[in-house]
Amino acid sequence: MKLNPEGKVPTLVIDGRPLTEVAAILFYLARRFPAAELLPGDIEAEAQTLSWMSFIAATLHPARRQGLDHARAVYAIADKRLGAMWTLGEHYSIADIHLFRLYWRLFNSLKPVPGTFPNLDAHYARMMARPAVAKTIAIETAIGYELPG
Repeated sequence: MKLNPEGKVPTLVIDGRPLTEVAAILFYLARRFPAAELLPGDIEAEAQTLSWMSFIAATLHPARRQGLDHARAVYAIADKRLGAMWTLGEHYSIADIHLFRLYWRLFNSLKPVPGTFPNLDAHYARMMARPAVAKTIAIETAIGYELPG
């Protein structure tokens, strides 16, 4: 609570100052480490990334609190919107990380019927194949992190 009076996680401390909210932290990290190429360089692709990040934070994240039928409906929108390999087509970005984290929670807690969200399922599989994702899951498992139901 000293770092984040909202009591939310994650909180990233930068030069003694807390930065909260997943979208802001991902944006900061993408800008701070441009060699990782997690934020595209052209203005339209950046705007598309921001659009995805806003949709994920404002629509997908609170969806389960509005009931399972609502959650299924908004994840169906995300599934249709995704369509391609990554949120920005062929370019992997911070929006994919944000989308994966929320779908990972839905996928592992509610276990949607296979094929309900084919594009999100394919995205999930691509993300699970990334070495950084495997490393993160291993670290979280080692410290006892469990997905909320």
